[in-house]
Amino acid sequence: MEQEHTQSPTSQEEWETQVALLLKKKEHLRPEVLSYHLQRALHYLPWLLQQSEKRVWFAGYGLSLAPLLFASYGCSVWATEISPSAVRMLARLQTPRWTRLVPQLTALLKASDLPPPPHPPLMLYPQHQDFCLQAPEEEFDLLLNFRAFQCLSSNQQREAAQIFFDALRLGGLAIFEAHNLSPTERLQLENLLEDIGFVMPFNQAERWYQEERQKIGEAVSIFRGMTFSTEETYPQDAEQERSLKLREDYTKRIREAQKSTSGTQRRARFARVIYLREV
Repeated sequence: MEQEHTQSPTSQEEWETQVALLLKKKEHLRPEVLSYHLQRALHYLPWLLQQSEKRVWFAGYGLSLAPLLFASYGCSVWATEISPSAVRMLARLQTPRWTRLVPQLTALLKASDLPPPPHPPLMLYPQHQDFCLQAPEEEFDLLLNFRAFQCLSSNQQREAAQIFFDALRLGGLAIFEAHNLSPTERLQLENLLEDIGFVMPFNQAERWYQEERQKIGEAVSIFRGMTFSTEETYPQDAEQERSLKLREDYTKRIREAQKSTSGTQRRARFARVIYLREV
C-alpha cells in the first residue's frame, strides 16, 4: 500500500534528531564533509550565473552549506528543509561567521575555476518547509534536490515533481541526484519526470551509454548539468579502445541532442537525474 503523501511525523522527527545531533558535533564544518557537499553543487553554479535572475531553490539541503556559497556569488537562494535545526544553522552562518569559513574553500573554488566569493550571502532565504507540499512563492532558474527525492513514496514523488515543475521558469533546469538505483528504478524515475512535463534531452543518449558500458563491465558514469561532463574509470586492458570509442560516440550523441533542443531552451522546463553508485 502506498504511503500518504505527507511524511509521517515519526520520519520527520527522526530526521530532525539526526540533523540536530550532527550539527551539535559540527559535522557540517568538517573539511571533508564541507567539500563533499559543495563539490556536488558547484557544478551548476557557472550555469546559474549566466541566467538573468540567478534564482535557485535548494529543495532539501540537509547539512550542505552550498546555499550560502551560491548567495555569496550574487544568486538569489531559497533553501527549504523539514529540519528546523538545519534552517537555524543556515541563518546563523549568514552572519560574519560565513566570512571566516570562506578561506577554507580556496582550493575547492580554484579547482572549479571560480574566483573568491565577491559578496556576503545576503540574498539567502532559509525556510522550514516540506517540498512535497509547497514551493516558495517564486519562479526559479535552477532547482537542486540531492538524494531526497528518491526516498519518497511513488505518490509523494509525483506530487513533489509537479510542485518542482510549476516552480521552474520556462528554460529552467531541475537537477535530481540519486544513488544506488536499479535500472528499473531509474526508468521509473525518468518516466515520472517526463510524464509531469519535464524535457530530458539527453535521456536517450545516456540510457544507451549506460547499457553499452555495462556490457563491458565499466563503472556507472556521473552526469552533471546541462553540458556534457563525466567522471570516467577506464579499464587498463584490451577493452580500453572500445571504451574510448564508446565515449566518442556518446559525446557525439550528446552534442546532437544539444543541437536538437537549442530552439526550445525558452519554451520548456528541463530535468536531469544524476546517478551515483556507492560501494
